[in-house]
Amino acid sequence: MKTFLKIIFWTLFTGLTAFCVCWFGFLIVKSINEYNVMAGASAARSKLADKNKTGPITIGVVCDKENSLDMCQGAKFAAEKINAAGGVNGQKIKLVIKDSKGSAEEVLQVAQEFCEDLNMVAVIGPEYSSLCEIVAPNFEYYGILQISPFATSPDITTKGFSKFFRNIPNDIALVEAAVEAAEFLKWKNIAIAYYDDSYSRRLATMFANDANRHFIKIPVMEEFRKNTPGEHIRKVFSNWKDAYKLDAVFVISITDKDTKTALEQLKKTDIGKPVMLDWGHNIDFLRRHISPDMTIYMPVLVDFETREFQAMADEYEKSAKRPISPLAFQSAEAVRILAKAMKIAGSPDPAKVAKVMKKIKYRDKISNEIVFKENGDIERDIIFLELKDGQIKKLPLVIKTSGKMKK
Repeated sequence: MKTFLKIIFWTLFTGLTAFCVCWFGFLIVKSINEYNVMAGASAARSKLADKNKTGPITIGVVCDKENSLDMCQGAKFAAEKINAAGGVNGQKIKLVIKDSKGSAEEVLQVAQEFCEDLNMVAVIGPEYSSLCEIVAPNFEYYGILQISPFATSPDITTKGFSKFFRNIPNDIALVEAAVEAAEFLKWKNIAIAYYDDSYSRRLATMFANDANRHFIKIPVMEEFRKNTPGEHIRKVFSNWKDAYKLDAVFVISITDKDTKTALEQLKKTDIGKPVMLDWGHNIDFLRRHISPDMTIYMPVLVDFETREFQAMADEYEKSAKRPISPLAFQSAEAVRILAKAMKIAGSPDPAKVAKVMKKIKYRDKISNEIVFKENGDIERDIIFLELKDGQIKKLPLVIKTSGKMKK
């Protein structure tokens, strides 16, 4: 009986071992094949791009059209301008615009379509950090250069991607700049109102931590759900007015709608304190919706007062039938940066263009100097605007993304 059980045991053990060896062998072969497919696609893409001397340069744009249509329009505006001036080394830019619908499932489908198109050399977007983190590995492995005009999460550039870039400072840089501006304005007590998305929550936490290190107190923080009714927000702000001595309120939101609601309720509660905003809010929108006696401070990446910017803004408004927004500007800037790097590289080959982007100091008559770091982050100046009584003026300081300030 014991001999029979031993035979059964060793038979099962041998069979299971053989199955495991075969299964792991299959997984290894599968991984090698997948890697070869990706490496082959990357090499084929570079080879095709390098040989392409006269045909169009295909660049993808992926954005949430419902909420970020300006991103598509900004890219189209810049591409049309470049093409009208002769293109890039004589080649015209061809944009392929796809809607992510703000969905992880949809953005993966779009990324797959772009990766399967060997003529696709670069992608602009997505604008959301969460979606960028999902598709960046796909573009990296299939050899497509990616530049996001609005994804700010610091996590994206810690993954070791060689072809990911962004032309907006990350959240760490924004927090450093916001604290520098608060110190310049001599604020000592700042309340924070933010919304329950990952961006707003992350920025609020980072600002509170950095402010404390600079001896700026955060007596209260409140998280609101998206589309929170104004009545609820007004009650919260009324409590703030009664309970805390504040110098300013920092409102963090990814949508103009929620920002508008928060500003309206601050006015109704008559807190009477200046408000700081985060990135990307449309100045024309704010002018229409804020109270004339409310003072707003917000960071921007371009000097709105230059003749060159005003000329571009006027041209954009005639073309798009709407004022230029920060997202539209950033998207147009991304196209101009790609075009410049391709011109210097003498080719739209993503590998060559990526190497150039890590070495050049990009600057034109509109954008201040942009220097890309090895990980795809940037160094550039941050300007703070004051919006008061419908008028805009710059604070007399320019903040480096390193956190250093020059007056």
